Amino acid sequence: MVVGVLVYGYYSSYVAPARAVAAYVGNTTITMGDVVKRMRALQAMGAYSDPQSAASAPQETLISLVESEMAYQAALKKGVTTTDLEVSYTIQSYFYPVPGEGQEVDPAALEREYKENYNAFLNASGLSDGEFRHMIRRSIVADKISSQMAEAIPNQANHVEVYWILIPFGDNYQEPKQMLEQGKDFATVCQQYNSDTTYADENCYVGWVPEGAFPNLDETLFSIEHDTVVSAPISTTDGTYFLKVVGGPEVRDISDTMKYKLDLEAYSSWVDGLWDEYRANNAIRLIYNSERDAWARQQLKISEPTPTPTIEV
Repeated sequence: MVVGVLVYGYYSSYVAPARAVAAYVGNTTITMGDVVKRMRALQAMGAYSDPQSAASAPQETLISLVESEMAYQAALKKGVTTTDLEVSYTIQSYFYPVPGEGQEVDPAALEREYKENYNAFLNASGLSDGEFRHMIRRSIVADKISSQMAEAIPNQANHVEVYWILIPFGDNYQEPKQMLEQGKDFATVCQQYNSDTTYADENCYVGWVPEGAFPNLDETLFSIEHDTVVSAPISTTDGTYFLKVVGGPEVRDISDTMKYKLDLEAYSSWVDGLWDEYRANNAIRLIYNSERDAWARQQLKISEPTPTPTIEV
C-alpha cells in the first residue's frame, strides 16, 4: 500500500502534469512537458538572469512554442525545409570551441570539447539530442522565412529624424511627463528616465527612422511638429514613449539596423496573420491556467543550478 501511494504521488506530481496538453496546433500537440523542456533549455543557456523573467517564463514559452509550430507548418506549405546537416551545423555553431588567436589547433581535442559542451548542455536542460534537434529545426525554418522577407525590404524609405525617451512597461511615466511639460531639457529627462539602449544613445538620439520600423509610433512620428514639441505619452508593449522629431520626412537609404527592425516587424506581422488563420479554421487551442503555470515554474525552480558556496578567508 505504501509503495502504491508513493507511485501514485510521483505520477500525479510529475508524470501526469508533464503529459497534460497545453495546446493543439493543427494536428500537433504541445504538452506541459514540452513547455518545461523549452524553459530548461533556455535556463541552461542563461536566459533567466532575473526572477521576473523566470516568473513569466511558462506562458511566454508556451506562446513561443505555438508560434514556432505554426510558422513551421506554414513554412512547409511554402516548400521551406531544412536538412539534418543544417541542424547539425547549427548545433555545432553553439557549442564548438573557438581557438584563441595563434593557438595551436588539435582537431581531435576540439571535437572532444564540443561533445563535452553539448552533452553538458543536454544534461543541464534535461533534453535528448532528438528533442533539441526538433527545436533547432523549427528555428532554422523560421530564420529562412525571415530571410525571405528581408530580401523584399526596399533599400530606401521615407524617414524622420528622431529623439525619444522610453519608460519601461509598468513604470510610472507621470514624473517625466510633468518635467517635459514644464520645459525641462529633453536630454536631462532622457538621462534620468530613458531605458532604451538598443536604438537611442545616451542623449536619446535615435537618428533617422524609416516608416514601418515602429508601426505603433508611425502616426505620431510622421505628423508631429518638429523641434519644439514633445509628443504626448504613447503606450506600447515595450513601454511608454515620448517622441521628439527634428528632421524629415525625407526619402533616405535604410540603415542595416533599421532593415533588421523592419524584418522583425514583417515576421511578427506574418505570425499575427497565422494566429488569425488558425483561429478562423479552429485549428488552434490553448489549454492553460494558473495551476499549470505554478507547476511549470516549480519545475524551472527545481532545475536551477545550485550556487557554488563561497568561503570567506
